[in-house]
Amino acid sequence: QKNLKNKFLISIITITKDDRKGLDLTLRSIKEHKENIELIIVNGSKNTGLIKYENLRKITKIKHIKIINQKKTGIFNAMNDGLRTSEGEYVIFMNGGDQFHPDFKFMEFLNIFQKNYDILIFQTLIYSSFINRDIGINPPIMKLKKKYFVFLTKLFPSIFWPSHQSCFFRSKIHKENFYKQNSIGSDEKIIKIFMKKNILTFNKICSITDTCGISSVPPKTLKSLIIQIKDSLKEKQYARIIRLLFFFVLSFFITSKEIDKFRLIKYKLATFILNIFGVNDKV
Repeated sequence: QKNLKNKFLISIITITKDDRKGLDLTLRSIKEHKENIELIIVNGSKNTGLIKYENLRKITKIKHIKIINQKKTGIFNAMNDGLRTSEGEYVIFMNGGDQFHPDFKFMEFLNIFQKNYDILIFQTLIYSSFINRDIGINPPIMKLKKKYFVFLTKLFPSIFWPSHQSCFFRSKIHKENFYKQNSIGSDEKIIKIFMKKNILTFNKICSITDTCGISSVPPKTLKSLIIQIKDSLKEKQYARIIRLLFFFVLSFFITSKEIDKFRLIKYKLATFILNIFGVNDKV
């Protein structure tokens, strides 16, 4: 199928593999079905008949849907497959299980999407299945000048670094910068590229993600840790190495539930400090 340039305003790219429950959560969180939104499902399962157009349209009411059966393995390869076939001015990546926040409406920002921004960054609500509660908002504050926001992402990346589930990337630029499957922090590298461009941030929660996701769970084995450290060194992600080491050591002494209790304290402390300095304005 020929890729018509900018046929849609937004392309929602969802990656899934043998997780019908997670995919269902993601799809049911899409509340709008305007003509200028397309949905792209990248199916990593060997069972290519698992996902059907009829079911997707019934759940989402979206007319423009594509299903891609992934040829190469790996989540970043899947994201690249979705990106290549996308026809939207902007793309957003939602893994199966990620959800759009109930209060987030694309069309509220229609005029902004039609302006010349390279990336629109919203907030993410972090939920923990381990302790059954919300544990924080990432980033906790967005009403900052670009230079201050970028500085905070470098100084406190575990709190201020935006999630791709709440980032709308201009597809033209993203298609010049694909993900690398052999680079675990490839999604962070892409966001870093966009942060140098024309960005706009919002004090508005776009998505909900769970700490049981692959990017949040600490490496389980020494081999896995070494692989991730080597990968981070190649990308010069030194803050990420510190986080990996910290949570890897921590996992020997406490459970995932206790780790998320620590994360909860971290977000509460960040919010408290921001309130002291008077920068944590309400939405």
